[in-house]
Amino acid sequence: MDPTATGADGRTYRLFFVRGHMRSGTNWLANLLNLHPRVWVGGEFHFELAYRGMHRFMNEGWSLGSREPIRSRASDAVAGLVRSSMVDACEGRVAGLPGAPEKARVDWIGDRTPAVIEEFLPGARYLHIARDGRDVLVSWTFHQLNTGGPFAEPYRTRMERHRAQFAEDPTHFLRHPEQLLTDEAWVRETARHWGTFMRDRARLDDAAHAGAFTGRVCDVLYETLHRDTDTERVRVYRFLDLDPAEAAPLRAEDHTRAGFAHDDPTSFFRRGQPGDWKRYRNGEWEAWFEAAAGEWLAPWR
Repeated sequence: MDPTATGADGRTYRLFFVRGHMRSGTNWLANLLNLHPRVWVGGEFHFELAYRGMHRFMNEGWSLGSREPIRSRASDAVAGLVRSSMVDACEGRVAGLPGAPEKARVDWIGDRTPAVIEEFLPGARYLHIARDGRDVLVSWTFHQLNTGGPFAEPYRTRMERHRAQFAEDPTHFLRHPEQLLTDEAWVRETARHWGTFMRDRARLDDAAHAGAFTGRVCDVLYETLHRDTDTERVRVYRFLDLDPAEAAPLRAEDHTRAGFAHDDPTSFFRRGQPGDWKRYRNGEWEAWFEAAAGEWLAPWR
């Protein structure tokens, strides 16, 4: 049974989660979901920060939280926090969040945090979007440069020249694409991080067979969604037991159509074209990526 939560007026909501690696399309998928009047996906709520701390509290043998009845209370507390927070966000009671717009009826509340799937609420539904890790690498690198990063060391120092070139001329790497991915450590680390997401998704299947994961997952490939957005969004709506006919049409102004008219390196919505990584080949970084995470590229061979 889907996890539910009760609103201020007694309305019952069903809760779900959109997951995926950063720059893999979680925002786009959430925008597509929001075209349906019975869905509201309001932002990145990052419940994993609370969940992981509580999970350790509940599972370290020396912790009081590993003993009953404290363990059960801790589990209930995390679930209660997730439920109440999602309802408060949807109904406009969270500072800085406008809440759901006027719709016929919101039945589903979603969270679109770019993160691995973790089972905050037993039995929940998850939409998991995956994208070619090489396109993720290109998109993430541009995103970091556009926001003044990378911010973490040693990459901030190692890519100082990249940051300076981008700050001086944001189109530099469009004109010299072979120069974008020249730092081996950055490429390998980003590839490993993406590969970890792919590995964790694959492990969920084994966990489900063993009864250790009770959720339901709908997998979405970014490239398939880009190629046939209407067919894929119908499949996504039906995964949530929704009538696709109720959804609004795709529109460029709310970023639901595939791709963008211009390649703007300073925009959060930069390009979105599958296979864009090929423009940035230089004969070196491709091998670094393969060495770090090539085993997870099978769907994109």
